[in-house]
Amino acid sequence: MPPPCAACGHQYCGKRYSVRDTHGSQGTCTENNCCRCDGYDGCDVCERYYKCCTCRAAAMPVVLRTLPGAWLQQTEKGTAWKLSDDDVAKITGAKGQRKVILRAAAAAGCVVLRESAAATTLGDESDARRTIDEVALASQAELPADNERDAAVREAAAIAKDVDWDVCRLCVRSLALDLGQLEDHLHDIDEDERRRSHVAASVCSRACGMSDIERLQRLYLRLRFNAFPIDGGLALFKDASALNHDCAPNASLSFCQGQLSVVLGRDLKEGDEVRISYLSPRALLAPAKARRAALYTGFLFRCGCVRCTSNKVLDAPAVDAAAEALAKGLVDDRLGRALAVLADDCLGAATPLLRADLRLLAAKALAKRDTAAAFGLAQDALLDLRRALDDEDPRVAAAAAFVVRLHAIDASNLM
Repeated sequence: MPPPCAACGHQYCGKRYSVRDTHGSQGTCTENNCCRCDGYDGCDVCERYYKCCTCRAAAMPVVLRTLPGAWLQQTEKGTAWKLSDDDVAKITGAKGQRKVILRAAAAAGCVVLRESAAATTLGDESDARRTIDEVALASQAELPADNERDAAVREAAAIAKDVDWDVCRLCVRSLALDLGQLEDHLHDIDEDERRRSHVAASVCSRACGMSDIERLQRLYLRLRFNAFPIDGGLALFKDASALNHDCAPNASLSFCQGQLSVVLGRDLKEGDEVRISYLSPRALLAPAKARRAALYTGFLFRCGCVRCTSNKVLDAPAVDAAAEALAKGLVDDRLGRALAVLADDCLGAATPLLRADLRLLAAKALAKRDTAAAFGLAQDALLDLRRALDDEDPRVAAAAAFVVRLHAIDASNLM
C-alpha cells in the first residue's frame, strides 16, 4: 500500500474519477494524485485538469446545465415550462425569447453552463480561410482613381471595408451546423447591414463553392449576432447564445481551450434567469444612453434593464484616469478613487473583473519598487478573478503565477 498523500494525509482510494475529461480519459486516485487535495492529474492531450472524483464530489461547486431542446422558459405569468424549440415558438409567439433559467439554487462562483465551441476561427488553415483572408486584405486597399471597373464593383469594394471578416471565417467552419434556433434578424437590419451581409455572403460563396447566397447571408447574420469574441478570433456556443443581456449581469464568461464557462457572480434562486453582459466590462461604465446605443447597433435591441431605466451613472472618468496612470507605472490616489467607484455593486458580475484589472496593473507598477505592496494588490486581484471566472481561465492562472513570483521576490528580499 502506498503512503498517504503528503498534502492532506488522505489514503489513496484507487477509485476512478467520476467525470471524464473532454477526450474521454479518466483519472485514478493514486500516488501524487489524491482526490481530496489540489494535486489533480491532468489530461495528456490538452493538459486540462480533471474536475472531481467520487471522493471530492461534495466539495465541488454544483454544475447545472441547460440542454439543447429542453430549455426552461419563463412565461409572462412566471410559470416555468420545459419546452422544445417548437413549443417555445408556439407559446411565446415569437422567436428569440428563450431564457436560461436555473433548475436549482446556485451560489456565487458556481459554473452554471460549460460548453465546448461548436465552431471557432482558431486553427483554421483551409483554402477557404485563405481566400477570405485575401479578400479581407484587398478590401482595405484603395482603388485607383482612374480604374475602369463598373460602379457596382466599386460600390461592393466600399461596402467590403466594413464587413466583419472574422464572422466570414467562422461561416466556413459552421456550414454543416444546424443553427435554425439562432435568430438572423434579416428582416430587422437596416439597408447598410443588408448590403454588408450580402457582400460577405458573396465572398463566402466564392470561398466555399456554394451558390445559395441567401443561405450564406442568413448564416453570416446568425453568427454576426450570436458568436462570442475570444482571444484571437470568434467562437460559436449554441447553448450560451440563448443567454440574455443585463447591464448589471449576474454571471460572467470564462474561456479556456475552446470551452466557455458561465460563472455566477452572486447567489441565485431556483427559477432565476442567468444574464451576462454583451458589452465589455469597461463599456458598462458608460452612461445608459451610450450603452443602449451600442447594444442597438451591435445586437438590434434597446436595453430595458434596471440600470438603463434608472440611468445610474458611475464615475467612469475616475476609473479611466487610474487605468491611464497605472499603464504609465504611476500609482497614486487615483487608484483609491477608482476602487471606491468600483465598490458600487451596480455593475453586477463585471465589478470583480474591473477591480482585478486595476489591481493587477497597480501590482505590476509597484513591483518595480515595492514588492510587498504589489503582492497584496495581486492577491486581491486574484481573489476578484476567482469570484468572476472559472478556475481554469488563463487570466486566473496568469494572476496566480504573478502572485507566486512576487512572493518569491519578497521572500528573497527579507533574507
